[in-house]
Amino acid sequence: SDDFIYEGKNAKYYGPFYWLLVHLLYKFADSIFPKVNLIHVWKFSSFLVFQIAAITFYKLSRFFIARVPALIISLLFITQPLLWGHAFINQKDIPLMTFFLMSITLGIYKIDTYNRSLQEEEGVQQHNPKKGIRERWYAWRSEWNSATRQLKIILSFLLLLFTSLST
Repeated sequence: SDDFIYEGKNAKYYGPFYWLLVHLLYKFADSIFPKVNLIHVWKFSSFLVFQIAAITFYKLSRFFIARVPALIISLLFITQPLLWGHAFINQKDIPLMTFFLMSITLGIYKIDTYNRSLQEEEGVQQHNPKKGIRERWYAWRSEWNSATRQLKIILSFLLLLFTSLST
């Protein structure tokens, strides 16, 4: 039944882009299964979008860590009871989370690609390898691991202090 109508009264709850995708999915499902209910298509599409979030989360974590740990934390991400439950019933927050994760991931990949292309244009020498975000992350991580315990405590304290002052 086509009883759900996207109107101004519910526009604040659903973005027009996501609603358009769901409505196209509903029209496709309605052509195959004529008695499909729109709310079931909404719930199914939210779950599909949650799966896209899991893949995006894997790609984001894969950018910074190895394949196996990235897979493990992605599995932990999708098996969280709160997120798993909301994947079926929450048609607002799951798409927002997914599109937010996608924008962060695509942004990081694009910045890294742009930095590498700039370094290629500038003619980076062979002895000075190109450094993208990933290489900088690995360099920072190795510096952090080689730091003394006292320095780590001081830096962690300063980080907590500055973040608490900024809120």
